[in-house]
Order: sequence, then C-alpha cells, then structure tokens
Amino acid sequence: MDEILDFLKREDADIVLMQEVYNGHEPFWERKFRSMDVLREALGYPYEHFAPAFLERTEFGKVEQGNAILSKLSLIEAASTPGDVPYGEREDKPEYYERTPRNLQRVAVEVEGRTLQVFNTQGVWGKDGDDNERRLMMAQSIVDAIKPFDFVVLAGDFNVQEKTKTIAMIEEHLVNVFKNDHRSTSFNMKHKTNPGFATAVVDMIFASPSLRALEHRQCDDNVSDHLALTVTLEYKPIFMFELPDLPFAKDELAPWTSAETFDFHHGKHHAGYVQKLNAAVLGNEFEGRSLEEVIAGSRDRNPKVFNLAAQHFNHSFFWNCLSATSQSPSGDLAVTIDRDFGSFEEFKIQFTDVATTHFGSGWVWLTRGADGKLAVKGFHDAQTPAQTDETPLLTLDVWEHAYYIDHRNNRVAFIEGFWDHVNWEFVGLQF
Repeated sequence: MDEILDFLKREDADIVLMQEVYNGHEPFWERKFRSMDVLREALGYPYEHFAPAFLERTEFGKVEQGNAILSKLSLIEAASTPGDVPYGEREDKPEYYERTPRNLQRVAVEVEGRTLQVFNTQGVWGKDGDDNERRLMMAQSIVDAIKPFDFVVLAGDFNVQEKTKTIAMIEEHLVNVFKNDHRSTSFNMKHKTNPGFATAVVDMIFASPSLRALEHRQCDDNVSDHLALTVTLEYKPIFMFELPDLPFAKDELAPWTSAETFDFHHGKHHAGYVQKLNAAVLGNEFEGRSLEEVIAGSRDRNPKVFNLAAQHFNHSFFWNCLSATSQSPSGDLAVTIDRDFGSFEEFKIQFTDVATTHFGSGWVWLTRGADGKLAVKGFHDAQTPAQTDETPLLTLDVWEHAYYIDHRNNRVAFIEGFWDHVNWEFVGLQF
C-alpha cells in the first residue's frame, strides 16, 4: 500500500481509476481491507466515488470490494451498475461466480465547460480472456452505457484479450488509446502467476474521438499485479465537414457567373453553412457522423442541423455540376434521357420550366428513381434528394444569391446560361 501511495502522489493525476479496491467499515489490522480509508487519508482527493461489486471477508466485518474513482474535479453525478447483477445466467467456472467483480462505474465531471463521462470497469474473469457469452454480454452492456454520451473516457481491467469481438464492439464507438503500442501484456509479470493470461491485454483506456492523447504510457512501477496506465487527454473538436475547393477557377465561368459571385456564393454562403454545421453538431449525436447520416438523422428531429447539412450537400454537388465549357450527355445517360423525356432538347425544356417557375428559393434536380426512371424535380429551400431514395444526377441552385450579382432578378437569363456550363462528365459518373 505504501508503494501505491507513493506512486499516486508522484503521478498527481486529476482523476484516478482503480479496481479491486477494498472498503472496510470497521478498522482492521490488515491495511488492504480498509484501502479506501487509507487512500482518503493519504492522498486528500476532494472527491471520490466507490462502487461496490460484492461483499467478502465477512469474518472481519462488512468489507466490500469494487471500483474506486478519486478526482480533483467536482463530481456532477456518480452511478454504477448493481454489483449483484451478473452478465448472463451462466459462468464457465461456477466456483468463480461469486468472486467476480461485475460492476461498471460512472462519474461525470466538468472539463472546460463540457461534461465528461468517466467510466471505470472491472471485467468478468475466466477462459483466458477469450470471448464467451458473459464477456460479450459485458461488452454490450458497456456499449449501451456509453452510447448516450458524446464526451467519454472508459478505462479499467477488462480481463480480456485485445483481439476479441468484445474489444471490437467498444472500438466501434471509442478510440483505444493504447491499441497501436503492440504490447503483449499489461500485467506486471513479476507478480502475475496465471499462465493463461500471459498474452492478455487486460487493462485498457478508451476515449471519444474528440479527445486526443497528448501523452500515454505504461508505468514501470512494481506496485501491483498490473502495471498502471496513464494518459493526458486534450479536447480536440472533430470538424468533419470542410469547404470543398471549386473544381474550376473562379473567373472561368464568366460572364455567366463572375468571380465576385463565387467569392460570395462559395466563399461566404457555402463557407458559412459549413462553419455553422460544424458548430451545430458539436457535442451531440451527430458529431463524427457522415454528411448523409446527419441529413437522414436530423430530417425530422433537428431542422437547424438538417438545413445546414443539406445546404452543404447541395452546394458541394452543384460546384461539381459546373465547368467552363459544356458538351452533351453520352452513353447510357444520353439513351435514358431520350427514353424518359423524348429527347435531350425536351429534357432541357422541362428542366428550364421547373427552374423558371419554382417559387422562392430552392434547387432543381435531375434524379434517378429506384425504378431507374429519370425525373426533374424542384426542392424548396434546403430540401435535397439526399433525404430520399432517389439518386441525384444534376442540380441548379435557384436561390437569388446564386445569380443576383450578375443577373439581378433575371433568373431566366441565369438558367439559359447554365446549359453552356454543365459538366456532363460528372453527371454521367453519378448515373
């Protein structure tokens, strides 16, 4: 215990996560059975949470063993799963059943204005760390616990091999901080005598993708049967969405659309959508998701996020539909246009009519339905075929900011000039 205390004082961590800690309610001659009392007295952390897994050593009195979190940061919330609830109804080795810690501990602290959820786990033991029914149920319970949160650290003694489905399930949601270190074991082999765990990587630290490890190491101090893991984390927002470059020079499409228009349309309007979208998804369920996932998930639940995401999609697609010169559709696209519209000229007439008569702001799209049939459709405001099961092929922005600098209120002139700048090669690739 003295060596452990010296180590913890030297590390001076903001948050300490421990497993298999004893909490005695009466003074015992054995210090380890009142280790929480010793930690409190010697370290002086102002905040703590003990999560019992089970009772044992009843011959000495009421002694609990479980997980402990010591913190310099105020605990906003503290909770744990019931210690008497096993992961599953069966145990591979029944004699270990009552002695297996099974709880998942959680505390919430405030870091730089954000609520960080810290999970501390003691995994089920047995079968040399391979996947089994109880361990997979343990993994699922961990996943279920962390999914509601976007700012998470998960650590502990998982009692599991690194390359298992158990760990892969967690890695679908969090980053394994030590994964790329290729360590054969996190045990201190001077103490550990169980040969079945000789290749196990039982202790791990996971963190949300928005948390970057500035420093992480496996400590060499010989103070326990496990070597301690330490990590220094920095919050780094995930700005997943970026303003794409224009696929042409800003002055290449003049006089139809001037460089000044692109300065505003691309450099101000589209850039503003991207900036606001990144801010809008930060710290919620949409952070780290693809643009299509954000559009689909926000459509009926978050109009602000949907509008920003849809406008980012629409504009990014629109830039690729443009080029300095225009040819004509070719190949299967040309054949399908003739089939569904009668001719390329008839298609242009229909597209132009929809764009001209579209009331207010919005977009005009050529799409391909699930049945393979082409259609011209107007979408109001930020609406987009990306929210439907249709495949987008070609679009024209009919918001006023797309043409007002060069054409004032003459939308018709803007639409007519569009046909001289359609990138049919890009459209064909979408088909």
